[in-house]
Formats: sequence, C-alpha cells, structure tokens
Amino acid sequence: MLNVIIDEWLWHHLGETNSQYQKDAVLFLRKIIDKKDTVVAVYETAFVQKCFAFFKSSEGDLNLRKIVKLIKSDLLYNSDLWLWLNQSDLQPLDPSLEAVIKPDDRYLVQAYLFIENDVILVTTDGPLLEALSQKSFNCQSRDIFLSKYLV
Repeated sequence: MLNVIIDEWLWHHLGETNSQYQKDAVLFLRKIIDKKDTVVAVYETAFVQKCFAFFKSSEGDLNLRKIVKLIKSDLLYNSDLWLWLNQSDLQPLDPSLEAVIKPDDRYLVQAYLFIENDVILVTTDGPLLEALSQKSFNCQSRDIFLSKYLV
C-alpha cells in the first residue's frame, strides 16, 4: 500500500471540465481505489479548504457532482483509502528543512515525515520538488507520477 500526499493540484485539475487534466485526476482517484492506496490529508490546510471549495463549486454541474460523489462515497469517508491527520499530529520541521520549504507547503512535508514508510509526495510545485529531492525525499512531479501510476 502506498501513502500518497498531494498538494492542491488535484482540486484545480478536477475543476477543469472536459480537460485532460480532469480526466487524469479522475483516473488517479479511481486508481487509488483499485490499488487500495491511501491519500493522506491534513485538516485545516489549503488542501482541505480547496477540497470543500471544489465540492461547493460542483453544485450546478452534473459532471462535477459525479466526481464529488465518487470522492465522498469511495474515498473521503473510507479510512482505508483516506487518512486524515490533525495539525497536532505534525511535528515541527528541522530548521535546515524549514529554511528551504515555503510556509504554505510545510504541512505536506510534516505529513510525509509523520507517515515515514511507503509514502510519496506528489506536487506541481517546482521549488518544493527541487528542495525535497535534494533532501532524498520520495517526491515526484504530478506528470511523472501519473505517467507511471495510471498505467
């Protein structure tokens, strides 16, 4: 089982109606379900805020409502496929790591360190990817990760 930490790209791409980004994001969610991997999310973060903003934006769009239904019925409330972390679960970052990670991205790294094993951080944030790669984190760009994961 793989624990997948993703940043906000998921919600942006799911909202891009009829785009390849949306198709890939939905395939990613279905693959999480099929493989029984786990999405790791932290309460009170930009990821969660954008998740619920996406849910709200779907109200007038049948296609988006189907995606929200998939997320809610098969993922969000399934503790085997969606792991919720509280802010209190997260430990402060080492100062050398904190110095190279933007404040808005620190929760992603803290979640990664909390999980420790069988974890990957998937991002579209170039500076975050570069900083974590230099520190030997298992981190990949969205495009590289999806090209392998969706096969």
